[in-house]
Amino acid sequence: MKILVVSDHEEPILHEFFDEDRWKDIDFTISCGDLPPEFLSFLVTVLKGPLFYIRGNHDTIYNQRPPEGCTSIEGRVVTYRGLRLLGFEGSIYYGGEMLQYTEREMRWKILRATPQIWKNRGIDILVTHSPPLMCVGESQGRCKSPVGIGKRCPENEQGICEESKDLAHRGFKVLREFDLKYKPKVHLHGHTHLDYLNRRKNRIKTLGDTKVIDCYGYYILEL
Repeated sequence: MKILVVSDHEEPILHEFFDEDRWKDIDFTISCGDLPPEFLSFLVTVLKGPLFYIRGNHDTIYNQRPPEGCTSIEGRVVTYRGLRLLGFEGSIYYGGEMLQYTEREMRWKILRATPQIWKNRGIDILVTHSPPLMCVGESQGRCKSPVGIGKRCPENEQGICEESKDLAHRGFKVLREFDLKYKPKVHLHGHTHLDYLNRRKNRIKTLGDTKVIDCYGYYILEL
């Protein structure tokens, strides 16, 4: 099964230079947020299958203009072709906008979804806008401020920092806990602006049994 995952950036090859043959093998689409609702509405009309989405921290326009023909998976488990999907919107709190959440608020969102997770005996794909905390275990709790993605961690001689230096793009500790507890096959996210950080060759990380994939722009997930 081929899944198109989009996030943060409206790629020209998926809109103004769209070629139907290039994407004919896509089975369905997932959005990790921060994309115009009209773009998602376009994708669901030209590609096979449904489009499932969560909102990014900049998607307040969805209150007035939600993407037409698309399905929100915010806080709920949706099953499609045998795959169990669950999503959580927004980013970590950094300034008070409505789609920013503290660790405590995100924890409550996850707790409210727990009965559905149990009822469905787990999930296969977790979709979030923000990433999980990727800080290596030995550094957690001792690092007052990340040195930045790709730089050597001063708290762990064997580790490289996996956290953004700016607060707005740091991962959620509670999402890390989620992955380690529920073990989804994949955790899809956006928000960290992959191309700005020159990490296109390092999209995929591992957290326990879960593949954590940065889907900035677009990514083809095969399951």
